[in-house]
Amino acid sequence: MPVRITYRHILVATLSILALWTARSFVLPVVWAVILAVALWPLYKRCAGTEAPDARRIWLPLAFTAAIGLIVVLPLTLVVFEAGRDSQALLDWVDRAEKTGVPPPAWLADIPGIGHSALRWWTANLSDPDHAGPTMGRFLMASAADWAITIGADIARRSFVLLVDLVVLFILLRHGSKLGERAMVVASRLLGRFGQKFLHRLTNAVRGTVAGTIAVAFGEGALIGAGYVAAGVPRPVLFGLLTFAFAMLPFGAWVMFTAAAVILAVHGSLLAATLLFCWGAAIMLIGDNLVQPVLIGGAARLPFFWALVGTFGGLEAFGLVGIFVGPVIMVALLVAWDEASHPHGAPAVPTSP
Repeated sequence: MPVRITYRHILVATLSILALWTARSFVLPVVWAVILAVALWPLYKRCAGTEAPDARRIWLPLAFTAAIGLIVVLPLTLVVFEAGRDSQALLDWVDRAEKTGVPPPAWLADIPGIGHSALRWWTANLSDPDHAGPTMGRFLMASAADWAITIGADIARRSFVLLVDLVVLFILLRHGSKLGERAMVVASRLLGRFGQKFLHRLTNAVRGTVAGTIAVAFGEGALIGAGYVAAGVPRPVLFGLLTFAFAMLPFGAWVMFTAAAVILAVHGSLLAATLLFCWGAAIMLIGDNLVQPVLIGGAARLPFFWALVGTFGGLEAFGLVGIFVGPVIMVALLVAWDEASHPHGAPAVPTSP
């Protein structure tokens, strides 16, 4: 019997490795869908408790999946719309440059060594409409072609990845109870009681990490975005969306509202820039130090160093999905270490009375 079990385990491990290698292009979308399903499961179960059995089987997971798709697609659509407005302004500028030329900047002649030569080249090629038109036209056509090819390929690839994510998420939500029970059985057989405790704690940690990170980032992006509108920042919707996205990275939102404050200062509104920076700093300090620990919980909260390494390491290793995959891996490591070093449930850090 032990020999058969050993061979069976070797067979399962070999087939698992072959399956992972075959589906290596889809591993990250599946992992991302699993993380989303785990984070959404408590809310999904509450909604499923009030629905009929047929709705639980098809319509409820379909509704959740469609909602996640809209949450992802709508902000991207707004970003593309705002970028389109800026591209139209760029096209208008190029049209004026073709008709009247581009005047040289005042500081060009003051560049040491090459200032006068650069000014003569600029005057001959860009200030003269007869030369500026063909030059700007060639530049615009080359840039437009490169951007169209790059953006088109990237949109097609990411759309396919998103489709895979949503299909896997639908399957996980529809069969979540059975899959959860099966995962607990496998963890128990492979690792015993340690496996059950580890899986339970990891599930809670993933839910806290994902839900807390997204909720705090959304709140910070919305409040700081309101500050953009009040201060008169150009393209406040675009800045607000970028602030929400960057708020999931350590120091990300600080970069965005600092850049917005610099833009205001350059345009001459120093008071508005100062107030905007103070507003953004206050929101970030409250959100990161008071709100986020409550939402995430002490058991799931990563120390700052591990959060920094997990976020940027995951971003480098896995792309955008790594923003969540990296911290989840770090959380799994800390939970496993804590369970292994305190097998009888003793707390890793003594608690004060």
